[in-house]
Amino acid sequence: MSNEHLENQASAEKLLQTMQSLYGQQHTFQQVDGKTFRNLDQAFYRQTQTMLEKLGFRSIADIEDVTVSQTNPAHHTFIRILLSGDRTTVGACYQFPLSWLVRLLQWIGLAPKGGKAIDFESELSNGSFLVTSNTLEMDTTADIPNVHRQQLPHNTPAEQLLTRHREKLREFGKQGIQPLKVNNYHEIEAAQHRLQAIKNNYRASVGFVTDDDIDQTATDRQRQAAETLKQAMRDVRSSAD
Repeated sequence: MSNEHLENQASAEKLLQTMQSLYGQQHTFQQVDGKTFRNLDQAFYRQTQTMLEKLGFRSIADIEDVTVSQTNPAHHTFIRILLSGDRTTVGACYQFPLSWLVRLLQWIGLAPKGGKAIDFESELSNGSFLVTSNTLEMDTTADIPNVHRQQLPHNTPAEQLLTRHREKLREFGKQGIQPLKVNNYHEIEAAQHRLQAIKNNYRASVGFVTDDDIDQTATDRQRQAAETLKQAMRDVRSSAD
């Protein structure tokens, strides 16, 4: 077995382990003081908070997803959470980390980007979620059933993101599907756990990493690297059976 094959297999194993860590358990959140994250762009958080407050949102909490941080200890990320005036939409801003997973994909020739993200989330009365974000170029994972994801370009203003989110909520409303209201941080966290459970159940059902995940990360010039990783992933799974 060649060194190149062993390296590809090791990459596939680490990717699978990382995805199992991210989607194999309920995530742990803790409230933090965002000002202590000095490695991040504090101005981005302040400016986004100001924009959302002008759109009728109020600040709720700064949190860290401890489960995500454990997969990338060198780059902890905090999330600033706000809530709309009608309490149906949670707004969040965070710096999408250049995680170990991203560095792994870059190492084998694939290159998703980190960046500054803004998203809006609403839990719906039929048990699904609507998520609207500016992560079109950043989050390249495949769609998940019951998570209605609208991804717009990174430079999309928060006001435009919110407009698109509310337009989609109105479409659901015409079908008799309404957004649920939340009142405080604890209810927001509980909704996040329900959203994570949807993601976890789906990921477990497809073996955590799909060919679509890898294909959507690759550009046209990176197809060979994507095929190599997919084959290595199949080899890892075969050896585990």
